[in-house]
Amino acid sequence: TGALGESSTSSNYTLQLSSDPTPRWRFSGALTHRDVDYGDPVFNLRAPLRLTARHDRYWESNLQLTYLITGWLSASLDTAIRSNESTLRGADFSNRIVGLTFAFRF
Repeated sequence: TGALGESSTSSNYTLQLSSDPTPRWRFSGALTHRDVDYGDPVFNLRAPLRLTARHDRYWESNLQLTYLITGWLSASLDTAIRSNESTLRGADFSNRIVGLTFAFRF
């Protein structure tokens, strides 16, 4: 349930693939879809305004490339693309993130 007493329903689906083509290289990717139906509000805190049910459709894709430098050091390049479509005004967004990570194992 949400802050206004509504019951939400959420569905999540993810497809993930990964591959180790050589002992030093690793690739992975994922595609995620989330569908959230927030339902009708039970409490209307803003009496003059008519609140409607909110419904969001969220997509995310991730790609990762990892190189094993040594047995204890690796470097990864990651990218994520996210998008949300909502019936609530101002809740739509899209962004892209790129990251570079060095990992030490001991």
